[in-house]
Amino acid sequence: MSQGTLSEIEQEKYYPSTETIMAIYTNFRSDIHWILFGRDSSREEKTIYDLVWQKPSFS
Repeated sequence: MSQGTLSEIEQEKYYPSTETIMAIYTNFRSDIHWILFGRDSSREEKTIYDLVWQKPSFS
């Protein structure tokens, strides 16, 4: 990936392809949640994504 492309991704002028995201995940052993959502998967913080996709609990 060129410096220019990286800069455009950082400035949100360009969004990486699935292949690019998977390459970052694979090569740098990054947390996929951090790559996709900007947060660590070990944190307990809930986002709208978590609330929409969580399984209902019937207690």
